[in-house]
Amino acid sequence: MDIGTIEDKLKIEIRNLRAGRGCIDKINGMTELKNVMGFTYESDEHRSSCLISVITAFFKDALQADMLLLSLNLLKGYEYIDSVDERRLKYYKDYLSHKKKLSEKNISNTLSKRENNIIKQLAHLIVEAKEKNKLKEIIETAPKGLKLPEPRYQANSPKNETETIPPNTTPTQVEEIVTADDIANDAVSEISKEDKGLMGILNKHKYLKDLPSGIAKGNSKNISKDKKHK
Repeated sequence: MDIGTIEDKLKIEIRNLRAGRGCIDKINGMTELKNVMGFTYESDEHRSSCLISVITAFFKDALQADMLLLSLNLLKGYEYIDSVDERRLKYYKDYLSHKKKLSEKNISNTLSKRENNIIKQLAHLIVEAKEKNKLKEIIETAPKGLKLPEPRYQANSPKNETETIPPNTTPTQVEEIVTADDIANDAVSEISKEDKGLMGILNKHKYLKDLPSGIAKGNSKNISKDKKHK
């Protein structure tokens, strides 16, 4: 079994689950995820419930678990929002905006990049648990019906750094703690990159304006030849 290839496919499929109404609408089409999780004839609600159990088993950090469940439309209070961008925006305003006021585009981009890192870890942990024959035990803890979890992250709460949801069957947990400060720093870094990119474009434009018209249009070779003839 090519573990790297399976992880890559899982990563792509889990990312694709974020679009539109999220997991419940799309999980039936995720061939690799269904195969690894051992799904056969379960309802999409039950499959989504199993994925919730896996996520909460692996991620002890409240904010990481919230962000991933939110993106997949598996977090209570956000399930009626049909756009992942809108879900991110609402969650940011609910729990993270006390750190920094950001544009809607910057909020979505920042959370999306964090989600991608979490999804990469999730894909690896799912395959690892499968290899250790632990995945089935975690999945079996999931209720048959879909019960969406409440957000666990609370702004400025000391519980965020210590809260754990540990099924006894968990083979590995992600120990990293993510805070609202981390998200704000991500956003500032992203804005800085955008500003530098814009300044580069503006400076290049100014530089080209100051050049002779032939060079600005890319005719520097012809100008050089003219100078030699003179």
